[in-house]
Amino acid sequence: MKTFLVGYGSLINKKSKDATHEHHGDMHPVTLSGFSRGWWLEGRKRNATALTIKRDPLSSMNGVLVEIDAQSLPHFDEREKSYERVPVTLDQLKFHDQGLAEDAQIYTYVREYPEGHRSKFPIFQRYLDLVIKGCLDVSEEFALEFVNTTHAWDQDVLNERDMPQTTFRYIEPETELIDEFLAKHTDIIERRVDTHTVLEKLKEAIDTKSCQ
Repeated sequence: MKTFLVGYGSLINKKSKDATHEHHGDMHPVTLSGFSRGWWLEGRKRNATALTIKRDPLSSMNGVLVEIDAQSLPHFDEREKSYERVPVTLDQLKFHDQGLAEDAQIYTYVREYPEGHRSKFPIFQRYLDLVIKGCLDVSEEFALEFVNTTHAWDQDVLNERDMPQTTFRYIEPETELIDEFLAKHTDIIERRVDTHTVLEKLKEAIDTKSCQ
């Protein structure tokens, strides 16, 4: 039986996925029902906001069903250790292509947050690059669906592309293509902030948490 993950963030990007464990298996663009996606996860190790999903019976969102080796699950669990791996059933998936011809083990990674939760940390542009390029590798329509089915875009977006240090194992090089898409379909380019501005806000956020 094959094993799949529903990637809804950086796992949509094949090169980012392969940085954890390379496997040349099937990839299917899908719509996953029963979950909603948003910029909700406070990644305190990086002081950044990341994508997560939570159970929501009235919502759906797009993603990519990626085949992996079953033996590589511990590697992905380590990569996604801030999340819980949960099973997904075939009836929760709507395939954008021919779909699966056989039974499979399917999982995704969830981190639940209460309604109205908002992270104080910024979205890192390099993280967003990975996701948008992965979506664009499917199609521009798929990338636009990602934007439209993701919540909490009001976070600051830190343009840290020029910073020499990075916590990402793979850095997406096609920034012009990504910025062209973002400028066409979002206001992110207009409100993207530089490192100095966000670092000041980060210091305030960290100081506030320390006093709580």
